[in-house]
Amino acid sequence: MFEFDGQHRVFGVTALENLFITEYMPGADGDYVKVYLSALYHCQQQDGSFGIPEMALELGLGEDRIEAALRYWERRRLLSRVSDKPPRYRFYHLGERMLTGQDAPGGDRDYIAFAEAIYALFQNRRKIRPSEIAMAFEWVSEMHLPQEVVMMLLTYCMDTRGVSFTFKAAQKLAATMAEDGVKTPEDAEQYLSHSKHISDGAKAVLRRFNMRRLPTEDELRLYRLWTQDWGFTHDGILAACAETVKASNPSFGYLNGILEGLRRRGASGRDAKQVEQQIAQESKGLAGAREVLDALGTRTSATLILKAYEALLQDAPHELIVLAARDVAARRGRFEDIEKRLKAWREQGITTAEAAAKSAPTPATGGRQPKTVSAQRYAQREYTGNELSEREAKMLEEARKYDQP
Repeated sequence: MFEFDGQHRVFGVTALENLFITEYMPGADGDYVKVYLSALYHCQQQDGSFGIPEMALELGLGEDRIEAALRYWERRRLLSRVSDKPPRYRFYHLGERMLTGQDAPGGDRDYIAFAEAIYALFQNRRKIRPSEIAMAFEWVSEMHLPQEVVMMLLTYCMDTRGVSFTFKAAQKLAATMAEDGVKTPEDAEQYLSHSKHISDGAKAVLRRFNMRRLPTEDELRLYRLWTQDWGFTHDGILAACAETVKASNPSFGYLNGILEGLRRRGASGRDAKQVEQQIAQESKGLAGAREVLDALGTRTSATLILKAYEALLQDAPHELIVLAARDVAARRGRFEDIEKRLKAWREQGITTAEAAAKSAPTPATGGRQPKTVSAQRYAQREYTGNELSEREAKMLEEARKYDQP
């Protein structure tokens, strides 16, 4: 029967209780306050079609952020969700609820007790934002982790990552714990003890790199991969760190390449001694492969031909392979031709470098043509004795001219 004109939406007034400003707003996240005011405005405008997607677009926030804010105000008992499809919320009159004793400005007593426990845990070591408390409370309400487990998780994060750790990083750990079925403090103690082992191991690797900082989430993930999935021991990983000295900026990524190579090439073991033996063996193999490539006169990476070189060693000694490479180089052949040369020698009964050298001496230049000096690039002329005498006479005559005063 009655309605405001179209300008009321812009120039009208949105009623906001003072209790919200004095009791609720100071402790709330700024985005959460924006969501509450926007919801209150559209409620009073009776915008029945206005929903979470529209609010996210209007405020420039993600829909998950909008939903987190609405859950926060639900816990504070300022509104409640009355339906899910579509989501609908009912606002409560704060003054009336206080006067009737239905609620107090504190709101959800479980939530307040949880917040007080977090404040007590951190004491004055850092400032805790309301949004962080709201996030941690969702680990209890949404992930169904016991409150004691959440406190153990936060303590673990402080011990391993420092008091300034982010709650977003802690939330990833909380989600993993929930997925892995952590339900009791005993489960959490066992889980976090293993996680601490991962963290301590990653820190030790960083110290080998002369880095004095805490490991990142990606670095922790890599260390967990090396130990849990690939089976390397902590000492084995540290042994592989010795190979990172070849890099100007050693990193977890570089070390991961080394360990992945060892695993792919069929490392027989994963402890320090086994890793050191395999690295030493491969280093010797690479040195041999480089010598063969030098004899061949090519700049191909030794790593690329290592397997092929090791296959050649099954049938011929290293010295014979080098001679074969020089012989192939003299014929302008390729690495693949070395095997053909060795096969031809075997058919002739030549199985040693000494026998090969006697049967077909390899040029001392290793297959390369002798260097030609610039004078050799011009046609050379032979002079007779008379021609030489005439030239000498002319040169003497020219010299006397310069000697005369």
